[in-house]
Amino acid sequence: MKTGRLTWVLYVLAGVAMAFPVFLVASLVRDGAGLLSWRFLTSESQPLAAGGGVGAELFNTVYVVGLALAASVPVGLAAAVLRREYGWGRRWGPSLEALADFGAGVPSVVVGFFAFVLLVGALGWPFSRGAGAAALFLLNLPWVAASSMVVLAAVPDSLREASLALGATPWDTVRRVVLPSAAPGLVGAATVGAARLLGESAALLFTTGVNAAGAGWSFWAPGATLAVHVFTVRTEGLAPDATAVSAAAALVLLAMVVVSLWLGRVVSRWFMRRSGLA
Repeated sequence: MKTGRLTWVLYVLAGVAMAFPVFLVASLVRDGAGLLSWRFLTSESQPLAAGGGVGAELFNTVYVVGLALAASVPVGLAAAVLRREYGWGRRWGPSLEALADFGAGVPSVVVGFFAFVLLVGALGWPFSRGAGAAALFLLNLPWVAASSMVVLAAVPDSLREASLALGATPWDTVRRVVLPSAAPGLVGAATVGAARLLGESAALLFTTGVNAAGAGWSFWAPGATLAVHVFTVRTEGLAPDATAVSAAAALVLLAMVVVSLWLGRVVSRWFMRRSGLA
């Protein structure tokens, strides 16, 4: 009887947990689905008039998040490999790991304020895509390093020992044994990091600004992303259809997150099949 009651309690808690995202998505669909179209995805936003789109914001999102991922994933993975596979920092290695875990949990608004003080205040960078990418780099680097160290630690030591016993160098062992075995987990960690960056707004409000109009591929052009656009339109929007625009933009952002997570699962499964784990 006690087990049955506990099961029902778990079902109720799971239902409550599922109810909130379902309600959220349903409200966004109700308010913004009518605006979704190719024109909405490609046209410029209109601060004061109805009928604006998210073309520039969509481009800025891919631009800024892509730059941040291209920089933070290799650097974070390299730090994890040096620590786990080469014993870099043996004396203060645990402190480095604790620092990476702490950095992964620092509020994004703190990271954004630090990037603002350093880049915009001290170095004189303008509010730009480059400053936003740098802020997201600082935000994502600890996450990549900490998660990569956990994934690498899960690779059995027997694989490393067998490779070294056959005469492979430490680098060959890392390149041909450890990284292929850890690839599914590494891809999953990077995908979760990408999803976090797609929805980031606090750090970018201090660095990219709220202006989405950019000059082509310019690194120094202002570049508000979809997340920043959703926030500003919903809180300060003056257009007659501001509520609908913010809801539609949020739906586009959710779709990007879902697609990124799905692609991550596809790539992870490919690595698992290639390594014989699936």
